Amino acid sequence: MSHQALLDAVLADPDADTPRLVYADWFEENGDPDRATLIRSQCELNRLPTWSARAAVLRHVVRVLLARHGERWARHLPQVDGVRLTRFDRGFPNAVLLDSPQRLLDLAPLRALVPLDSVDLAVDEEGALPPGDHGWVRRFELSGAYAFEADHLDTLLDSSIVEGLRYLSLAQAGIENEGAVRLARSGIVKQLDTLDLTNCFVGAEGFTQLVDAGLGRIRSIGMGSYGSGYVADPFVTDAALAHLAEVGSDTLQELFLDGSLVGTEGIRALLGSQRLPALESLSLRYCEVTGEAFESGPARLRSLDLEGTSFGDVDTGGFTTLARIEQLRLPGAHAGRTTLGSLANGPMAKTLQVLHVAHCQLDAEAVDALAAGSWDALHTLVLRGNRFGQEAGPALGRARFPALRHVDLCETDLGEGVRALANAAWLPGLTRLELGETGVQGEALATLPLPRGATHVNVRRNPLGPAGMRWLAQLDPSVLTDLDVSATAPGEDGLAALGSREWPALLKLELFNLEAGFAALEGLLRRLPRVEILDLQMNPIEAPRAVDVLAAMPALRDLRITRCGFDDDAMLAVLDGPLGEQLVSLEAWGNKCSPEVWRRVQDFGRSWGPSRFDEDVADPGI
Repeated sequence: MSHQALLDAVLADPDADTPRLVYADWFEENGDPDRATLIRSQCELNRLPTWSARAAVLRHVVRVLLARHGERWARHLPQVDGVRLTRFDRGFPNAVLLDSPQRLLDLAPLRALVPLDSVDLAVDEEGALPPGDHGWVRRFELSGAYAFEADHLDTLLDSSIVEGLRYLSLAQAGIENEGAVRLARSGIVKQLDTLDLTNCFVGAEGFTQLVDAGLGRIRSIGMGSYGSGYVADPFVTDAALAHLAEVGSDTLQELFLDGSLVGTEGIRALLGSQRLPALESLSLRYCEVTGEAFESGPARLRSLDLEGTSFGDVDTGGFTTLARIEQLRLPGAHAGRTTLGSLANGPMAKTLQVLHVAHCQLDAEAVDALAAGSWDALHTLVLRGNRFGQEAGPALGRARFPALRHVDLCETDLGEGVRALANAAWLPGLTRLELGETGVQGEALATLPLPRGATHVNVRRNPLGPAGMRWLAQLDPSVLTDLDVSATAPGEDGLAALGSREWPALLKLELFNLEAGFAALEGLLRRLPRVEILDLQMNPIEAPRAVDVLAAMPALRDLRITRCGFDDDAMLAVLDGPLGEQLVSLEAWGNKCSPEVWRRVQDFGRSWGPSRFDEDVADPGI
């Protein structure tokens, strides 16, 4: 088949994977193996749980491919005023951000070339959706539509957009219960896969009406609310959850209730229901939920988020609902030695893939309890913000984490305890190592074996000096994509060590507050052919020389130069020169600019720059 015939097959059946995978074979055979990899990776990624190890690998593969080739792959597409391409899905640009509803009428040239199916309206107030055939839209979102209220829903529900809609997000729109009732009566919920009403101030009445209208094929519902909106009944309650448990849904897989007024009784009813057989993911951030909610019921949950709850330091050994858990997030949930010990010694140590226990006030004994388990599947461990100190080093060093790929030890005061990790069997296999604000010194860091496959390394706010920089300079430059060495006092010798080699894979580099002049930074900046995000905040920059060096970085899209001493001339050289043409984002607070020039900087940040597809979205749940 010809290139055009393959594209026509994708456009004719945009929901199917098969035409795309056939097209991938064509790309492989015709000199573009990276495009083939993107198609195959995104098709596979869409079928995986977001927390799985394979999904984490594929997200990174996709990110790197789009950073390197995304703009090239979209270069042949027509530029439309007020329209920005924002995302690739299964190998093709599929999503647009519009500055006005009327832009829907301008998308025909794009739709003739790529399988567009997602629309995000960036509007500050309600605008009428234009008439026309918009049944191709599968995903519809509103960004910043804070003035969008229940009365405006009729415009949406009367539009042809709803004909093929599968994903509807009205997050942050103040539709309240009246809007939820209108959605329920319209019948649209029955055709959706995903409904996101986060921070819409929809409470028990609206939620109950949605449930009674029939959830149809829905897989995901977002009902979180982090404020009351000063309206009556803005939160889902235990009674509303009990009603869902009674009515049921054969397809509902994930439910987000963050900030709601649900507690232990409501969750017990939900998890004990035999009418929710597919429910496997539950997010209850900042709800008044205790560990008692999970003591009994079917072992169905695979992902549970209890950030900021009253879970407590409890023995989870008898928690039948968590027997199959694969992702458990407990940041700020008061988990401690008892919780970690029971997890380590129970069946969950065999199934958990992601464990997030940041800011739980864990001490060295709690870490010792954690290390006593054999965590066969654990690939991500987040211990950030627990000031357990160097005494926890030996326990971490002997811990059995055969599958570990991402560890976050930031803000733990580990300090000299990092030396105990020198013999950790899991350390050389890491792809993400986070040691920011641990108090580790460069000489101690240099005792560690190098994680040769590291893609992300964060050592910010540690007194590393030249010794630490020399260790970092030995990382594999062909795979390292993200490096944060902010506030590490590297000195000229340390920066020279980093700048002694090319970093061809690096996409994001953070050099905040290095107490170094631009001359020391220049050698490193000239060896960054693919860096797109560069943080130089609080470094004394010598313009215009610095502007010329930055403009010579061909991939640079996001520049952060807060408090770098830029005056009007230097800032105008950024805004009006080649650098300004390639940047998408500019952060430049606290410079020596006049009010007139500063207004131009602010306007730059609000302007519609070129499309960008490589945003580094953190692993979900991390």
